Amino acid sequence: MKAGNPIAGQMPAAHDGVERPRPSNEQILQQLGAAVLLCWDDLSFQSQTRILDQANDIIGLAPMPEARNEIVKLLLRHSTQGFRQ
Repeated sequence: MKAGNPIAGQMPAAHDGVERPRPSNEQILQQLGAAVLLCWDDLSFQSQTRILDQANDIIGLAPMPEARNEIVKLLLRHSTQGFRQ
């Protein structure tokens, strides 16, 4: 996190004074996933491997046998074409 950026629960009030609805967990995870994707090349090999290994073992989510391969394919597409959904 960069210095001066707010952390969760400390978001500044909207400039127009209107409170925004809190994003869903799915939206937050989507943002986090995109952030990891955008920073992937800056992560150490050890961190990359840990993230890929953890993606195969997330409590509360059904196992996805091909998850690691699909993640690697997405990362390769990102590194050669730029991030696209």
